[in-house]
Amino acid sequence: RPMVTNRRQTVRNYMIFILAFLLFSSSCATTGQGKLKYIVLTSRDCSVCNRMLPVVDSVNGKFKSIVEADTLYENGNTGEVMVEKYKVKKYPANLFIGPDGELFYRYEGLLDERSVFEIINMELARKKISEEKK
Repeated sequence: RPMVTNRRQTVRNYMIFILAFLLFSSSCATTGQGKLKYIVLTSRDCSVCNRMLPVVDSVNGKFKSIVEADTLYENGNTGEVMVEKYKVKKYPANLFIGPDGELFYRYEGLLDERSVFEIINMELARKKISEEKK
């Protein structure tokens, strides 16, 4: 049965999308003292995605002062914005975002803890080198 939406629902959904996008954009821009963000976009129906949850917890434990790590579900408001913004096609999607809000690395599929740590450490090293050149 096709889903029929009336104009009011369409406007409401559009407003929710815009609000979520603005909230997420402002949180990226003010990610607390130059923190990186590691976001795992997942689906509640994805059983494989559950293997990423301990990795997110591990990042929060090891890099707590310099990286914000979170899991977002594609059917939540912020998750929907991220799926649309980064054109995610496959779950889990690993997004690495700099303190300026710019995506510096993405990977769709499973990443192990060691790989995630390497990506974060490479970006921290690159950032440190660029700051030393200033």
